[in-house]
Amino acid sequence: MTGAGSRWRPSPTPSIEVGLIGIVVRDEGPDSAMTQVRRLLRHQSALVGADLAGDEAGYPAALFAPAFRLARENGLAVTTHAGEAAGP
Repeated sequence: MTGAGSRWRPSPTPSIEVGLIGIVVRDEGPDSAMTQVRRLLRHQSALVGADLAGDEAGYPAALFAPAFRLARENGLAVTTHAGEAAGP
């Protein structure tokens, strides 16, 4: 705001970009992860990435490598949650 009586107006070109990340739930197992990733890929135009979340103690990340390879090969960035169900 500048000056008395000025009103804030949004910038025509925002300086912050926002993107959606689809979640793949570990607890449903690696076979389900492939199904989940394929479902995310059907909506890829609305997403910037795929994330692995859930019980890492019972479902180690290595089990999900094929599903996340598929996501990467199709242009999605990947992230992984950690520390939700097991120590640091």
